[in-house]
Amino acid sequence: MALANLPGLETLKHAHNEQAMLSGQNLHFSRLVRVALLCSLPALAAQAFGQLAPMGEPNTKDLFPNVGGRPEFLTVFDMRGDTDPAERMLAKSVQGLYNSQLEAHDKIYLILNDEDASSLDWLVQQQFVLSAGYLKTMDELLLRWPSRDSVTADGPSMNAATAVAGCEKWLVSTDPNLIKKYHLHIRQHLAGRWNSEAEADKWLLNKYGEQLNHRILVMPSGGDDVSLADYSIANKVFAFQLGEDSDKVKEALRTDFDSNIPCLSAQSAEGAAQDPSIRALSENAKFVVPLSGLSNLSVWTTFRPFNPEQPDIYWGATRNPRRYVIDDLGEKHFDVQQYDKMTFKAHDLSILREIAPPLFESAANVITVQPEDRDAFRIGLIDEDSYGAAFGEDRDRIMNGYLKLSRDIFDLCLP
Repeated sequence: MALANLPGLETLKHAHNEQAMLSGQNLHFSRLVRVALLCSLPALAAQAFGQLAPMGEPNTKDLFPNVGGRPEFLTVFDMRGDTDPAERMLAKSVQGLYNSQLEAHDKIYLILNDEDASSLDWLVQQQFVLSAGYLKTMDELLLRWPSRDSVTADGPSMNAATAVAGCEKWLVSTDPNLIKKYHLHIRQHLAGRWNSEAEADKWLLNKYGEQLNHRILVMPSGGDDVSLADYSIANKVFAFQLGEDSDKVKEALRTDFDSNIPCLSAQSAEGAAQDPSIRALSENAKFVVPLSGLSNLSVWTTFRPFNPEQPDIYWGATRNPRRYVIDDLGEKHFDVQQYDKMTFKAHDLSILREIAPPLFESAANVITVQPEDRDAFRIGLIDEDSYGAAFGEDRDRIMNGYLKLSRDIFDLCLP
């Protein structure tokens, strides 16, 4: 199996374009605005300060939050024969809730396509997990999360519903027929309440803003794609799509969420780079991480990158990392000569290291990171000319923090 076909990795191999150093002009508050800020009420002053100095510093060794213990076993439900988006969303909510438990030694793994199946086979064959057991029906899957408390959702409220599900520990139902079929107990109706996602997002941020994860964001691709829903639910992540009426979301990106944090995108690298949302995210100091094709993140992220100083915390199975790719799989699976022709860069490793550590350990054996590329390296995708512009005079500090984060992440990927 060539590196290009490593499960989940081919979607991350597109090289991150080299971008020029920050050249945008800093934004300054006028003297009148300064006087107004000084004379305003303490609450207003605190709010203004929060806008100028976002919370928190990213943790380079925990850049992508995860919850729940590492898996020793996988409980698998194959849904390739069931393409009903409502059934899949319900299954994803079971997966996200179950996988967020700290005490469980197994994780639920959903197969929605052949790539998911290939990734599963690879995890078991390489002994990152000891074994996989298969469920046959949705009823069996639902038994893994006995509570039938649920929230309903439709198109405008879908992303809000995943956040509510994570905060309240509820399932997600998008089809009234499933409520009766699986005896769901509806705790909150979000379906039919709003005409646009912007309205649903405004309600969510007002009601659940304090409970949401402030260290990461998710931008689904829309439609019937549920690839990131389990991770969003498990980690209480705010998922959203930016539109012309998303002023409340943009304000929240600036004031409520940490600066220099990732926004996971279900798009490909090429698609994310062309998405107009990347500029608005960059202005608010968020970088985009394209993950098209990589699902089951509530499983992948709970593995830990190998640390030679703490080898016992690595896997629950028997895999000895960093010693297997060429020796164990051999040239019949890996075309060694092909590696020289690939365009993989540290960008791929930096993402894989936290998102999917088993894939990182594989790639780290065959991808060479060049130390001289350190200063030019950027984590994720950004519009560099506008990065941090929403923070006015604080922009230089924000950008310097992002550049430091990029260098620190780069160093973690060196051999």
